[in-house]
Amino acid sequence: MEQEIQRRQYLGKSRIATSVKSIKSRVKSGVTSKKVRSLEDLLGSKYSVSIRAEHKGTKYRARLQKSGKVRFKGKTLISLTQAAKAITGYATSGVWFWKIKTGKTEWVRIRSLLK
Repeated sequence: MEQEIQRRQYLGKSRIATSVKSIKSRVKSGVTSKKVRSLEDLLGSKYSVSIRAEHKGTKYRARLQKSGKVRFKGKTLISLTQAAKAITGYATSGVWFWKIKTGKTEWVRIRSLLK
C-alpha cells in the first residue's frame, strides 16, 4: 500500500515537472494557449522578468520577481496589485493591469496566462 502511494506521488511530480517544462517552452516561443497555475510556473528558472503597463497614455516598466514581488522605481512592492495601485492611485487587478512579453515582440496581460 505504501509503495503504491509513493508511486502515485512520483508520477504526479513527474507530470507536473513535464507540464512546467512545456509551459516554459511555450512562453519562450510565444505560444500562450496553455495556461499556468502560478507566477513561479510562468517565470520558470528566471529570477525576474520585465513587465510593462500603460495608464493614461504613459508607459511604465517594472521587474516581476519569482517571489511575486515587483521592483518598480527603485522600490520593492509586495504584489502586482500594489504596483498597479502605485501608478493608478486606486485599487486595480495587478494581473490584469500588467503585461508580460511572450515571444519577441508580443506583450500579453498576465491574467491571460494564468488559470
